[in-house]
Order: sequence, then C-alpha cells, then structure tokens
Amino acid sequence: MATFLVSIMKYLFILFFAFISSISKAQGTYEIEPSRMEVKYVVSYLGDYHNKTLGKTSNLCALRCGSTTSQFFCYERVREDSLEFVPGGFELLSKERHDDEIEQTYTPFRGEFIYRNNTNGVYTVYGRCMGEHYEFKDSVCMNWTIDQDSTRMILGYKCQKAETDFRGRHWVVWFAADIPLCLGPWKIAGLPGLVLRAECLGFLEIEANGIFTKGLTPVKFYNYYKKKFTIINRKKFLKIKTNPLSYPKGAMMIPQMELE
Repeated sequence: MATFLVSIMKYLFILFFAFISSISKAQGTYEIEPSRMEVKYVVSYLGDYHNKTLGKTSNLCALRCGSTTSQFFCYERVREDSLEFVPGGFELLSKERHDDEIEQTYTPFRGEFIYRNNTNGVYTVYGRCMGEHYEFKDSVCMNWTIDQDSTRMILGYKCQKAETDFRGRHWVVWFAADIPLCLGPWKIAGLPGLVLRAECLGFLEIEANGIFTKGLTPVKFYNYYKKKFTIINRKKFLKIKTNPLSYPKGAMMIPQMELE
C-alpha cells in the first residue's frame, strides 16, 4: 500500500508540474523590461510571390533593445494581432484583406517574434504556420569577414562592410562601430557595432530608417491570443514551413530566411 501511495504521489507531482508548464506557455502579452533603444528597419522582400509583377514588397520591423533581452518583430503583425481584440478590429482586418487596393505584404519572418538573451546570445523564436504556434531555441554563430576599406553612411553613421555565409544564404551587412551593440535585424549579430543594413542579393534587403532612445515602448512578450506553443527544434520548424503539405492547395509559400 505504501508503495502504491508513493507511486500515486509521484504521478500527481508530475501532473502538477506539467500543468504549471502548460499554463506558462499560454501567457498573454506582458512587459519583460524597459527598452534602451529601438531601431526601425524597412524589410524589402525582392521575390515575386504574387506571380504578377516583379518588384519589392516591404514590411516595417523593429529591433527593441533592453539590458538583458532584445526582440525583433514586424509592426504589422503586432497591429493585426492586437486589432482582433478591440471592437470592430476583426471586421477592419477582414475588409483590408479583401481589398485589392491594399497591398498585402508578407516578408519571410513576418509572423515570427524573435527574442535574444543578451547574456548568452541564445535566441528564442516564436513562430506560426497555418494556425499552429511553435517555439524553439537557436544558438547562432556567424563567422564574419570585415572589409576595412568599404564604408558607407547610413542615418548619419559611418558604417563598415562585413560578409558571411549563414545557413545557405550569403549576407552583406553594414555596421556602425559608433553604436557599440553587437546586434542587428533578425538573427544577424556578432559584429563590433549595430548592423544598420543587411542584404542577401536577389532575396532580401533590410535597412534602418530610424534610431530612437526616448519615449520607448518596453521590451514585450507578445501573445494576444494566449496561445500555447509547441516546443520543437529549429530544423523541424523549417521543415514544416517549407513543406507544401503544411498549406492548403494554392496557398502562397514564401522562401525562408534559412535554407538549411
């Protein structure tokens, strides 16, 4: 009997912590810490996923930097998620999505919220695919080659050129050594200065169009839907995102930032 009771107690103990864990994955939006700097980037996808006309389609994104955490996200994604929870918001979004005069823009990481632990450099990515929500950790290491002789001015800062090959794509970036943050848009990091421009030829361009240090919104965890996230690894998430069977027939598939 004693052994049976011990087994039951262990089982209930495990269930309790599994329940607590599941609840933590279903938290809503909350503040993580004050922001020290916010950088706005225009992200231009150069592909022709509409199969109509060639040209750019752009989203406005933000890099929000705190003391221990930084985050990168798309403003339009936050706007859409938040609007669905205010009176008339869902109807407005539905109208926009069916209005041919309003260009619908979908750059590769539009649906992702990317957080970086500034202490150990590990990223936590919250992504989605066809209504399913996922979470994974990502330890990023980019091996940079810095061109000391190539410079350009961006937002009044003298920037140096650097290049790297990362997970199947070649990136050329420009970083400002006068802004001593080893951060940049998306997962681009590890240089002795803030990355203000990044480009992958024929695929994507990212360029800062504003740097702010006053009146900032805090670094936030965004989860308006209070969805639970399925924890997987990065490669499995990439496989889901690039598998045509993950989408309804005829659905638009956007090339991903990583190919491997």
